[in-house]
Amino acid sequence: MIYKILFFLSILTISTVGAKNIDEKVYTGTIGYLTDGLSDIQYKDTRIAFSLWTKEIALDENIEVKTLFFNHDSDVLGKYLNNDFDAMTINPIFYLQNQKRLDATTQGYYIIQRSQKKYEKLLILVRKDSGIKNISDLQNKIVGIRADSYYGKLFLDKEILKKTHKDPKNYIKKLLTTKRYSTALLKTFFKKTDACVVPAYVFDLLVEMNPSLKRNLMRIVESENIFMPAITIVHTKTPKKLNDAYRRSIDRLDSTQRGKSILSLFKTKKIHFIKLEELEGIKEYYKEYTELKKRYLLKK
Repeated sequence: MIYKILFFLSILTISTVGAKNIDEKVYTGTIGYLTDGLSDIQYKDTRIAFSLWTKEIALDENIEVKTLFFNHDSDVLGKYLNNDFDAMTINPIFYLQNQKRLDATTQGYYIIQRSQKKYEKLLILVRKDSGIKNISDLQNKIVGIRADSYYGKLFLDKEILKKTHKDPKNYIKKLLTTKRYSTALLKTFFKKTDACVVPAYVFDLLVEMNPSLKRNLMRIVESENIFMPAITIVHTKTPKKLNDAYRRSIDRLDSTQRGKSILSLFKTKKIHFIKLEELEGIKEYYKEYTELKKRYLLKK
């Protein structure tokens, strides 16, 4: 795999140099990438993927794009609002927490698709022999979750609040974090935890490899298909030339071998351009969550 990546990089570099017309203006762009909340994509894979993509867009669109990586959300909000970069890739909870300010300065939205459907469904799974039948039965139980799956944590907290009216932090015994969704699921399967929170596509994929998972695990809660693992937003002040080039380049990714290699590094099937209205489902879910918090956790 690494030899293929190096081959693509070398070919793209040579092609880009030969393709530029010295009389044509070269546009430059900057993209911010918040690694917090997206740790399931290894940092080195992210850098290689962006390197491949920036060379491809340079070849196809005569645009030079650089990527700036940030580890903490406090570093990126002000920079994006100040138009320090044209676009920004972030976890969905960071977007929801700052949606009013971000929407006011955003002209375009992209989401990544990892499941068979455009949007993801989340599950809370338990063993069938655990005696746990619903969310209320998670009291004093250990729940597994991927470490920075912030939307998974939102899902768990909201469902506990809605059903029990209790503080999720004190309702369960422990939230056990793992590096991967698959680890969280297998810990429940092997009775190391009482429950886990995973996307439905992860469960389906693991069941294909090990059918006994389906025989021994069951869903006690499942969400609608409203979640996404990451969202990219494009600033309102990004020039039309850049905005159009970004969209054309992203739309081509799943139709070329180079593009498919980039998507593979991002652990993604496809990247979709969406309208703001398509985020209403997750926005309404987050609104319900904040209202539950105010009602049951912030009482005077």
